[in-house]
Amino acid sequence: MSRGPGKWQRVILSQLVEEEGFLLGNCLYAHLGRDWRHSEYTAIGRAAVLLAKSDLCQVERVWGENARGVRAALVWVSRPGVAVEGKARTGFEERRGMRPPG
Repeated sequence: MSRGPGKWQRVILSQLVEEEGFLLGNCLYAHLGRDWRHSEYTAIGRAAVLLAKSDLCQVERVWGENARGVRAALVWVSRPGVAVEGKARTGFEERRGMRPPG
């Protein structure tokens, strides 16, 4: 039985109170105060998707520059209904001719 939002969901929701949208990796880094581990990023990513399924936020992939300076698809979390520019599509979506949501 759920007792409310989990640890990472609370981090995301508190960040959404302060900002309209943010990169998930930046939020995690700000919360931890250090470089994050892959498992931590995976956990907060799962939390963001669960919040999006409950319509408490929206999750998109956007083009940006990662920590190594390489162009990459990054995860953007924002308040519901906020327009997101620069959406990214995966190779699978490209091959299937799928359009990005929104």
